[in-house]
Amino acid sequence: MLPFLSTSPFLIIGIVILILSIIGITSYYFSSKQTILRILAKTPYKPVSSFKSNEFVKVSGKALHVQDPLIAPLSKRKCIFYYIKIEQKKSNGKNSYWKTLIEEERFQGFFIEINGNMVIIKPSQHPKNYKSHLVIDKKTSSGTFNNPTPEFESLLKKI
Repeated sequence: MLPFLSTSPFLIIGIVILILSIIGITSYYFSSKQTILRILAKTPYKPVSSFKSNEFVKVSGKALHVQDPLIAPLSKRKCIFYYIKIEQKKSNGKNSYWKTLIEEERFQGFFIEINGNMVIIKPSQHPKNYKSHLVIDKKTSSGTFNNPTPEFESLLKKI
């Protein structure tokens, strides 16, 4: 063993704290939300008249559906984009893990109204031409002492 490590337990604790801090900061910095926020911060707003097809631009406005809106499976809200992931906790002895039962992302083309102008957005999956970070609309869980809500139970029956 190295002589300076045996005499200074504070050094070991300091190194562990430093490593954990680096892991935490790195995880936060490279999270999908922060990555998208950095990209958006670098992308300037442009007037609608200067947009080009298939150009990456930042727009902000009210989203309007082109067709009948999608219905989010859990919240039953009308939307143009949703992502749902249902996981089940499995365990085998000492280890436990999450098994994904359903993972679905659905979207449709939509308009964005910007100062009276309309811009059509046509996201596609293949090839993927968008980056998304959705705010969680509804989150639910169930377990031994926590019965599922009726909406969640009906969704689980569809599996």
